[in-house]
Amino acid sequence: MTKWIVSIPTLRDEPGGRIPGVQLYVVEAPHPRLARRAALDRAAGAPALRHRRGAALLVEKLVISPWNGPDCSVSPPTAGLPR
Repeated sequence: MTKWIVSIPTLRDEPGGRIPGVQLYVVEAPHPRLARRAALDRAAGAPALRHRRGAALLVEKLVISPWNGPDCSVSPPTAGLPR
Protein backbone atom coordinates (compact mmCIF):
# COMPACT_ATOMS: atom_id res chain seq x y z
CA MET A 1 0.00 0.00 0.00
CA THR A 2 1.22 3.50 -0.83
CA LYS A 3 2.07 6.02 1.87
CA TRP A 4 0.90 9.59 1.38
CA ILE A 5 1.55 12.83 3.22
CA VAL A 6 -1.53 14.99 3.49
CA SER A 7 -1.04 18.64 4.36
CA ILE A 8 -4.10 20.53 5.58
CA PRO A 9 -3.64 24.29 6.08
CA THR A 10 -5.37 25.81 9.11
CA LEU A 11 -6.40 29.29 10.22
CA ARG A 12 -7.07 30.37 13.80
CA ASP A 13 -8.61 33.69 14.85
CA GLU A 14 -6.89 35.37 17.79
CA PRO A 15 -7.32 38.85 19.28
CA GLY A 16 -4.05 39.90 17.60
CA GLY A 17 -5.06 38.58 14.17
CA ARG A 18 -5.35 35.39 12.18
CA ILE A 19 -2.74 32.70 12.71
CA PRO A 20 -2.03 30.30 9.83
CA GLY A 21 -0.77 26.80 10.39
CA VAL A 22 -0.77 23.32 8.92
CA GLN A 23 -1.74 19.88 10.12
CA LEU A 24 0.17 16.98 8.53
CA TYR A 25 -0.81 13.33 8.29
CA VAL A 26 1.09 10.37 6.85
CA VAL A 27 -1.44 7.73 5.83
CA GLU A 28 -1.48 4.47 3.90
CA ALA A 29 -4.03 4.18 1.11
CA PRO A 30 -4.22 2.66 -2.37
CA HIS A 31 -5.36 5.96 -3.92
CA PRO A 32 -4.86 9.67 -3.09
CA ARG A 33 -8.62 10.19 -2.69
CA LEU A 34 -8.66 7.55 0.05
CA ALA A 35 -5.63 9.18 1.67
CA ARG A 36 -7.52 12.48 1.67
CA ARG A 37 -10.52 10.85 3.33
CA ALA A 38 -8.35 9.16 5.98
CA ALA A 39 -6.59 12.43 6.83
CA LEU A 40 -9.85 14.36 7.04
CA ASP A 41 -11.31 11.67 9.31
CA ARG A 42 -8.34 12.05 11.65
CA ALA A 43 -8.50 15.86 11.48
CA ALA A 44 -12.17 15.74 12.53
CA GLY A 45 -11.32 14.03 15.82
CA ALA A 46 -11.18 15.76 19.19
CA PRO A 47 -7.41 15.17 19.63
CA ALA A 48 -6.64 16.87 16.29
CA LEU A 49 -8.94 19.79 17.08
CA ARG A 50 -7.22 20.26 20.45
CA HIS A 51 -3.80 20.05 18.81
CA ARG A 52 -4.62 22.86 16.38
CA ARG A 53 -6.29 24.87 19.19
CA GLY A 54 -9.62 25.08 17.43
CA ALA A 55 -8.22 26.37 14.15
CA ALA A 56 -10.39 25.91 11.08
CA LEU A 57 -9.25 23.50 8.38
CA LEU A 58 -8.78 25.03 4.93
CA VAL A 59 -9.82 21.85 3.13
CA GLU A 60 -9.89 23.57 -0.26
CA LYS A 61 -6.09 24.05 0.06
CA LEU A 62 -5.34 20.45 1.11
CA VAL A 63 -2.30 18.91 -0.64
CA ILE A 64 -1.60 15.19 -1.09
CA SER A 65 1.85 13.92 -2.07
CA PRO A 66 3.54 10.52 -2.09
CA TRP A 67 5.48 9.95 1.15
CA ASN A 68 9.23 9.87 0.56
CA GLY A 69 10.27 9.84 4.20
CA PRO A 70 11.76 7.02 6.25
CA ASP A 71 10.16 3.63 5.82
CA CYS A 72 8.57 3.35 9.25
CA SER A 73 5.11 2.45 10.39
CA VAL A 74 2.22 4.85 10.01
CA SER A 75 0.37 5.85 13.16
CA PRO A 76 -2.99 4.16 13.66
CA PRO A 77 -6.24 6.05 13.08
CA THR A 78 -7.57 8.13 15.95
CA ALA A 79 -9.62 5.96 18.31
CA GLY A 80 -13.37 6.33 18.07
CA LEU A 81 -13.49 7.33 14.41
CA PRO A 82 -15.14 5.09 11.81
CA ARG A 83 -12.80 3.49 9.32
